[in-house]
Amino acid sequence: MEANKPAVTGLKKRQQIQQANKTVFIWVTIASALVAIAIVMTQFLYKEFMFNARVIAAKQTTNARLKSNLEAYQPLKEEVGKLLADKDLTRLRVRPEDTALQTIIDAMPTYDDRVAFATSLQRVVLVKSGVGINVLAVQEGAIGRDGVPLAAIGTTSYIATEMPFTVTFGGSYGQLYKAFQDMQHSIRPISVNNIKLSGSGDILRVDVQAVTYYASPRSIQLLKESIK
Repeated sequence: MEANKPAVTGLKKRQQIQQANKTVFIWVTIASALVAIAIVMTQFLYKEFMFNARVIAAKQTTNARLKSNLEAYQPLKEEVGKLLADKDLTRLRVRPEDTALQTIIDAMPTYDDRVAFATSLQRVVLVKSGVGINVLAVQEGAIGRDGVPLAAIGTTSYIATEMPFTVTFGGSYGQLYKAFQDMQHSIRPISVNNIKLSGSGDILRVDVQAVTYYASPRSIQLLKESIK
């Protein structure tokens, strides 16, 4: 019986070692799972933090823009009120029911109105001087590279596009002088590029190459921004 004691003791030790290994393995597994969960939660919280930061930044930008718009609204309203009450603009109205602001729109239309401009030049502007119109032609606006209209005047925020036209009319010196005055006083901006005068005595003829302008309309859009 005494000879079997060491064998029993050795077996118990191996069982204790195996049990200890199992316990260590379980705790290591639990610790690893906790670390993995902590990493995932940290990444999730970090993403939520960055998302909230972007949302707050976008709200601050929108708030600043709205504040700037509110500050600009009152001066703009006052300027529009001055234009509505402007006697010179009211006097230049085409129709009595139009507002003074319509005069500004008529002076710089938002589209290529070649037919309307030619009719106005023939029946409203030049007819006052009594000259005889021989030729009146309005061409398409000059086109530059990539199909972009050549801007005659303006900046990056406001561009007026050229609309060239030619007109030939005749009459006395006084009639020609009055015709050019009427063109100068027109509410429509007109730039004369070339004048060719011919004739003699009381019978004179003038060939005019000039341009007028139109400007593309400005639009305001309220946009919705999504933050991912």
